[in-house]
Amino acid sequence: MLPVSEPSRIRLGVIVLLFGGLGSAWYLGEVPAAKAVLLGVLLLMVIYLLAAGRLLAGVLWRVLLALVPLVAIAATIIWFLILPNEELKEVRTPLIVGTVIAMGWLVTFLVSEYQRASDRAQTQLDVLLALRSEIFAVVEKLDKDPIEESAKKVQGLIEAGGNGTGAYRPFAASESPPIVYQAVSGSIPVLNAETLEPILRFYAAYSDLTAMAEDVRAKDFQSLNAERRVNAHMALTTHRIATLYWGLRAVKVINAEFGDKNPAVFERSGKNPGVKL
Repeated sequence: MLPVSEPSRIRLGVIVLLFGGLGSAWYLGEVPAAKAVLLGVLLLMVIYLLAAGRLLAGVLWRVLLALVPLVAIAATIIWFLILPNEELKEVRTPLIVGTVIAMGWLVTFLVSEYQRASDRAQTQLDVLLALRSEIFAVVEKLDKDPIEESAKKVQGLIEAGGNGTGAYRPFAASESPPIVYQAVSGSIPVLNAETLEPILRFYAAYSDLTAMAEDVRAKDFQSLNAERRVNAHMALTTHRIATLYWGLRAVKVINAEFGDKNPAVFERSGKNPGVKL
């Protein structure tokens, strides 16, 4: 079973509080002030359920924890409002003043938490945008050439000795270093695990592809016999396909993070229809 996301847990908790609050408002029907406060809180909960997104969900989770002492104070005030004992009137005013001070602290806390979550969300978007640009550039470079078809031709030439013209030694073009990934690597932890996995798998495959391309260009490779050069080229082909596949997956999940309705649908050269998401 997939774990419940934080926004889902928050919405479930708010729903529980909503029904609990409705029951409390009904019970406190004889205390208009308390009933009005409860109904106001319930109204805010309804607005959250209808309009709040993932950003506010994360903020609300921390705010609910901070509300525990305030709820205790509010419950005490309501209890004193209900009790008819005249001696309790002396402590009502200090309690109300303390609650106002606590609410001021809560507002400050809420604003700072919202700003922190907003900054984190903006960092996520900036990192995803930068990574998508670099990943898509690699994907396009790989997808413009039919990888398996070209590989079979090259391997055939290696086995045939260059069609009688001498030993055929394929040349693998060098790959560009992942400059963008290196620049934003410090902010990678802000990404969600579901989004981060295909991105890391892509860069791992891309790193292997770069290393394999360097091996193919090395002088030692040129001295190998035809069979070993064919096997090496087959391994290089496997790395190219894996890099293309994980690149497409990474672009898909990033598109989903940006809210695309069809994240798997985007323009690509399409010379490798066998590599699908």
